[in-house]
Amino acid sequence: MGAELERVGRTEPCAICGHVDWCCRLKYDDGSTVHICYRKEGLSGCDVTGIDGRRYRYKGTKQGDLGVYGTFQEYQEYEDYRRKWMEAKGYNYSDPSGYRPKEILQPQKETVYEGILEPAAPDKLDSVYRYFLSLLTVEEWHLRILSDEWGQGVEPDLCKKVFSLYPIRSIPPEDKVRFKLTHQKFKNQTRKKIMQLMIQKFGSLEGVPGFYQRSYDKVWTFTSLSGICYPIYNTYGQIIRLRVADDYPMVVSEDEKWEYHFSNKVAAWYRQPYKSKTLTELDIVESQSENIHLIEMSAKGYPKGKVEGKYKNFSSYKEIKKDMGNKIAKSNFYLNGTQSGSYCSIYYPQGCDFHTVYVTEGEKKGIVPSILLNVPVATLPGVGCFRKLLNKQDGYDESIIEFLIRKGCKNLVICYDADKTVNVQVLASEKGAAATLIETGLYIYIGEWNPHFGKGFDDISIRGSRPVYHPIVF
Repeated sequence: MGAELERVGRTEPCAICGHVDWCCRLKYDDGSTVHICYRKEGLSGCDVTGIDGRRYRYKGTKQGDLGVYGTFQEYQEYEDYRRKWMEAKGYNYSDPSGYRPKEILQPQKETVYEGILEPAAPDKLDSVYRYFLSLLTVEEWHLRILSDEWGQGVEPDLCKKVFSLYPIRSIPPEDKVRFKLTHQKFKNQTRKKIMQLMIQKFGSLEGVPGFYQRSYDKVWTFTSLSGICYPIYNTYGQIIRLRVADDYPMVVSEDEKWEYHFSNKVAAWYRQPYKSKTLTELDIVESQSENIHLIEMSAKGYPKGKVEGKYKNFSSYKEIKKDMGNKIAKSNFYLNGTQSGSYCSIYYPQGCDFHTVYVTEGEKKGIVPSILLNVPVATLPGVGCFRKLLNKQDGYDESIIEFLIRKGCKNLVICYDADKTVNVQVLASEKGAAATLIETGLYIYIGEWNPHFGKGFDDISIRGSRPVYHPIVF
């Protein structure tokens, strides 16, 4: 059942609190409406009377990474829906004792961890990642992608400026894949040569996310992930993680998932029914199988559809669970591998003013505005991860927010993508971020712009624009 998100306004204020901003409503195809209210005074009690005099049933509170808001539905609509649902499940709507089936409580099993490594200290991670990136370069097709995106704005030499400040590199594909891509020329060394130099310098890479030992010969290698690599910094300028724009993301097109196999002047995509099977370029072109197709590409070089998981953590962790009767054993599939986890990053040019700091999602969307506007930008791994700004950084007794305040920050501008007007998750995360971060004592603003100028904060910065700031007051 689809739903359309509508924001409240002066003509149709929030039915619960009466305000003309922040709140919104979801209108479903069946004619029902769920009201989303962000005003704290509207969250108490099971039922409330709206400003229109109607009775509304309080359905619940959402809080955590998505902030705090209450959901309400007109009382009769709520009861009609509950009656239909209970009758479909075989419950007795008129008998309160039959509302829910009895649950059989199962004893909680103890969880034990076997051979799972903790990440190394920030200084070691910084040393390893910097040397690793120094062994890499930017491949020509990645450079074209970034040049096409960054070279159309007010700073034509933006690519050179970015590369001079941040070690953005290309991670090559696995050697066995690389040697099959005969139509591509690589500037990067082979993975085998890169790892020989890494081990020669460090000996062991235990505790460094992304690296692990092959189980059959104990040789060190790194995750099969390949693509444009972006560094993630803590507030002390140390590279503590890497994030990669995956060269081979999944794409959902007409309810089918397509996996990328190779790229040349005319990129080809196919739907692969068996992930363990590797197909060559010749197989794709000549195969008559119904499960392999070439499909139409978008202007950005992806199949027309929704790209899933384009940005991924540089990690070497895959959890294995084993039921041992009274306990659950968890281990890592990758020998001496380490989980990355998702981290915030901060980018600030030398000598910039910390009075006003921006918050956005994604490393690429933070790097560009920080350079063009000469401002500090904190980036989130996802729109719902704003609470990570309040967490103590690994190895240090200070969060990113505490660092910013220490540097003189007074204003925090939240710049989420412009599609928040149609994306309920982004909109809810933005409001949750504002409600959470205002508790830090900083002045919180929402950055907005005309979507025609670009979707992200980086897009409008490239075109020489800045967001319009709307102050948040609770």
